[in-house]
Amino acid sequence: MRIPAIALTTLLSCIPAFPQAATSTKAQTASHAASIYVGVNGKIFAYSLPSNGAVAAVSGSPFTGLSGNVIGDATHLYATDGTKIATYMRSANGGLAMKSTINGLTHNETPQGSYVGVLTLDRTNSTLYAGELEFNGADDNAFAAF
Repeated sequence: MRIPAIALTTLLSCIPAFPQAATSTKAQTASHAASIYVGVNGKIFAYSLPSNGAVAAVSGSPFTGLSGNVIGDATHLYATDGTKIATYMRSANGGLAMKSTINGLTHNETPQGSYVGVLTLDRTNSTLYAGELEFNGADDNAFAAF
């Protein structure tokens, strides 16, 4: 399904500029209540937020890899470099391990000059949507589902 450019422009105007952070909550425990991820320049900085509210860097952070438009759920984190989309597995302490990458422009009719922008998950966290900017030339934007 393609979204008209004006609707996508409106949607994109609501999205914060880089760097972007993905947060997700897990079942609250004394040791780890939530994780915070910030992607900047090919690195993802991971932080643990214990139930007492004290933020601490996750062991091994920052993680090197695709880091644009970071978004996550309870078990995975997704990020892009504008062309590829990476899937990271999340460990119990919030650490990351890259599992796979795909070409986010595969379904694009004219991939030259276009790029993957915003990433978002549906309400069930079962479908990842990638905003493809300049999908079929200038001012032609669309969403692709993965």
